[in-house]
Amino acid sequence: MFHEKEPVAPIPEATFLTTVTDNITIGLIEGILKENHIPFLKQSRGSGDYLQIVCGASPFGTDFFVRHEHLQQAKELLNVYLNIQ
Repeated sequence: MFHEKEPVAPIPEATFLTTVTDNITIGLIEGILKENHIPFLKQSRGSGDYLQIVCGASPFGTDFFVRHEHLQQAKELLNVYLNIQ
């Protein structure tokens, strides 16, 4: 419903990894990527930042991006820890 648009990478060398909507999963993904030394960017969609603060979640979601060379490793880690494809 809210994920109709394709995520747009904030910088050319970034590749889309996943979109999540709740603060807990956002924190888990950040921790997993940091722990494994995978640089990432996250970008809220629409008024997502505001809704994250006020409601603790956003139906618009937060997109995660990594460098292309880290994409496969990041996907495997998220699949193992969170079962995110």
